[in-house]
Amino acid sequence: MQFFCTLKKKGETPLANHFFQATADFSPAYTLSPGQWLQSQQASIALHQQHSPHSIQLICAPETPTSFTLQLEGNPLPPPTAPALLIAKALPGLGGLLFAAQAWKALNTPLFALLQLEPPLPFQSTPSRIWLPGVPQGAIATLPLLEDWGIPTRLMGDFPGGFEGSLSEWLTHWHQHHPQTCQVITFNL
Repeated sequence: MQFFCTLKKKGETPLANHFFQATADFSPAYTLSPGQWLQSQQASIALHQQHSPHSIQLICAPETPTSFTLQLEGNPLPPPTAPALLIAKALPGLGGLLFAAQAWKALNTPLFALLQLEPPLPFQSTPSRIWLPGVPQGAIATLPLLEDWGIPTRLMGDFPGGFEGSLSEWLTHWHQHHPQTCQVITFNL
């Protein structure tokens, strides 16, 4: 499904590396569900929140145009009932993960996040404050917002504290230290 999007840059909120948050009107009307995300060929964006069936909040790269088309990706997912590892790649996947994590953060089900991103980032990565067994040595970079929500998070990528190996190497470490059933949910892989 495709949507036409028009940004409202009035009142934009600055983020790290000249990214910004903006409200966008989009049509046709649609209510997104956790497990879905939006991406565009014309703009580098990440879904952040949905205000109404016609309005969303986006994280936008500095060069984002004021109007563009969006493609709906992913499928609606029920909340996880077992521990879940949420994995996102690139800015659109980050948007899907943030949207799902926000909906699921109040559950009593443990959530963990792994973000495979390329610099520049729309946030300032910091060392994690949450110890997490099964994390490869030196992988300490995190997204503070997710950790504020109580979701242990690690970053993959070429920046200080980011895990520089492959996703399969990460998952090998993870499964060695987390042998219990853990649902893996991916966004934009």
